[in-house]
Amino acid sequence: MSELLGVLSPKNILPKTAVEKVMEYYTPVLEQKFDDFPRRARELEQLVHMADRYKKIRAFLDDLTLEPPTSSADLEGNLKGERLTLSTIHSAKGLEWPVVFIIWLMEGRFPPARAYQNDEALEEERRLLYVASTRAKDQLVLCYPGQESAPSWQTAGYGLRNGLSSFVQALPTEVLTFESGFRYPGTRTFGRNWNQGATSPQSAGGNHPFRQGDRVKHPAFGMGVVSRFLDSDKVEVFFQSVGRKLLHLRCMRKGCPMMRR
Repeated sequence: MSELLGVLSPKNILPKTAVEKVMEYYTPVLEQKFDDFPRRARELEQLVHMADRYKKIRAFLDDLTLEPPTSSADLEGNLKGERLTLSTIHSAKGLEWPVVFIIWLMEGRFPPARAYQNDEALEEERRLLYVASTRAKDQLVLCYPGQESAPSWQTAGYGLRNGLSSFVQALPTEVLTFESGFRYPGTRTFGRNWNQGATSPQSAGGNHPFRQGDRVKHPAFGMGVVSRFLDSDKVEVFFQSVGRKLLHLRCMRKGCPMMRR
């Protein structure tokens, strides 16, 4: 370690060189510690490419470190410039923004899987979501990767399967507007409102047993929320476990019933 620190001590060392030396030192340790080292190594390689864009260590670290403003007053002069602030929830305490995005609201991430081992830890995670949500003055956007982000649909650990955060599932549907943020290859459009083009059960020409926003339970897909009706026999449901599904009511009546909760 002392040898590594000696290599890194010169003030004029290039950021790329410093990152390469650190990786060279820690690679044997990481190989022994992590079974998925090849994947981790590929991710760490991105640091080398990032560092290559800088000439000074300080500039590289300043851009790499997540340091939000210390007060809301610090933001006032920059709001009109459409400034984007990245922050952790802990760092955001006491701050406010007109619009706040909270990302990765899925089981195993928020709340993390380990929180389910302790009731106090789970309530602390719930409190953190409250803190994050109340940072928004005008608009709060709760982001969830959904089925379009296939790598996210892996087992989170402790027997939990990733899905929409139970914290969000517990919110009243009348205060939420569901949107799909998926993007087709070759396009730049995203953010289709799930309510756009939606029809009511009556205008769809059918006598549906469900209404938009109903919480439902499907024998195969589990818990979900009715997002819209497409016609007299088709309903779109957002399921916690598998994302968005288009279901035929005729088939459900025959052998795979979905119940309102």
